[in-house]
Amino acid sequence: MKLLSLIASFVLFLDMAWAYTSYRSRIPNGFAVVHDGSSWGAVGHSAPNKGSSINDFGRDFKANGFQWTEALCRGDSDGDGRTNGEELGDPDCVWSEGMEPMFTVNITHPGIFNEDFNVVSVNAGGDEVSAPTIETLVLPTWL
Repeated sequence: MKLLSLIASFVLFLDMAWAYTSYRSRIPNGFAVVHDGSSWGAVGHSAPNKGSSINDFGRDFKANGFQWTEALCRGDSDGDGRTNGEELGDPDCVWSEGMEPMFTVNITHPGIFNEDFNVVSVNAGGDEVSAPTIETLVLPTWL
């Protein structure tokens, strides 16, 4: 009986691990999400591991059928002023599963409020791209 229980637990673990991995592959940079310098495997959860409660991004992901949709991309699950797409490297909401996202570094967590808006992104071609700040914005001379 113990062996049967052990086998059932192992099968359940494999099923949960597969679902977890498959969800990460359904969002751009799902395997590259970082928060406070640490990799965050369970993007839809409030802690890096799957056993924690679901965060706002996880609820939005579920509401969108566990798919990366334009609505999910354009949403701001954590309310920090950056869309989920901007945080996950798909600011134009054009990514689909299997594609290389527009940005692949400096990926932030779409389910945790992030006050740091001066993140420099690098696009797939390796070009550094960042949003202008008030200090770097150059206004036309006719203004």
